[in-house]
Amino acid sequence: MQLLKSANYKTVPWKNGGGVTREVALHRDESLHPDFMWRVSIATVAEDGPFSAFPGIDRSIAVLAGNGMVLETDGHSTTLMKDGAPHVFDGASPVHARLIAGETVDLNLMSRRGFYRHQLIRLPVEGPVQLEAQSGLRFIVFNGRAQVSGNTYFFTAEPLDCLICPAEGAVLQIEPDGFFDIFLVFIHPAA
Repeated sequence: MQLLKSANYKTVPWKNGGGVTREVALHRDESLHPDFMWRVSIATVAEDGPFSAFPGIDRSIAVLAGNGMVLETDGHSTTLMKDGAPHVFDGASPVHARLIAGETVDLNLMSRRGFYRHQLIRLPVEGPVQLEAQSGLRFIVFNGRAQVSGNTYFFTAEPLDCLICPAEGAVLQIEPDGFFDIFLVFIHPAA
């Protein structure tokens, strides 16, 4: 069990200057593919513009902060808001983002098709929550401050911190400081 602090995430500016990405976690297996197999990241979108293409990648995105954005993908518009469900799309699709009213921060989950599959779940919390680690639950991303405890550990999670989840069956107690969302990141090997 480990808490990844947002202050320690690797930050990379976008090539087009439209934002920055903070890399939360990444898995590589160069024996299978030269690029990443899955990645969890947090992006700050500072202006309207295109997303980078990721052929062979399935993507999920959820808004963490800001007024949201409209994604134009394959001729369809999808509005992403802070309290909305994560949006799933093909990383190879051309995507253009239009900010609704200023900068937006979003959580991104990507997995390489044919090798891994993923699911991103938004879970609103306003009081104590008990979670049992399930198969494939790799990370919990916090969008607020919380105390996290279990049999042998205690952490204080700050906004955008990420908890590497314990083994399946372990029980987590989460005591939020106010009302906010946590995000459950599931990553499974492809069947």
